[in-house]
Amino acid sequence: MSAREAVLDAYETLLIERDDQAATIKAIAQTAGCSKGGLLYHFPSKQALADGLIDRLKRRTSDDIETMRSAEEGAVNYYLRTSAVTDDHFGRTLMAVTKIGASHSGTVENALSMVQERFLAELRRYCPNETVAIAVLLLGDGLYYNEINSGFCCTAKRDVTPEVLAAAATLIDATSPE
Repeated sequence: MSAREAVLDAYETLLIERDDQAATIKAIAQTAGCSKGGLLYHFPSKQALADGLIDRLKRRTSDDIETMRSAEEGAVNYYLRTSAVTDDHFGRTLMAVTKIGASHSGTVENALSMVQERFLAELRRYCPNETVAIAVLLLGDGLYYNEINSGFCCTAKRDVTPEVLAAAATLIDATSPE
């Protein structure tokens, strides 16, 4: 793994496990196992780190969409199943970007909007109409919300079983106009 990627991994970890305040240049360098100078060589500022993480999110969104296209279970089922996964590369990067501080809010909002638009555009290819594509997108958002808040909400993480996801896909198929 390159030093640049190690720094981004460290930044993600600190954002996820702690918060933006804890993700100082010094803490990121320590977590990445490099010097402050080494970190600053790749990312000369916190803004550059945020931009690097957002660029990583864009790449990982593209990678996830490619995987979605070729998923044996079908694109819609893949999207729903993986919406409840937050510990893979894409999920970790997405979660970390949502935790970047308020000083980067415009950049973060644009990045998160881009992710949602990319997935909606892809879902349109597999859903019979715009309404169903939006419903699938929002169902995925709900599954993600449930996953990241599983310790704080009344709906337990364990309730999102393969049977629940299959039922959701069946409902979508049953309500889709021919």
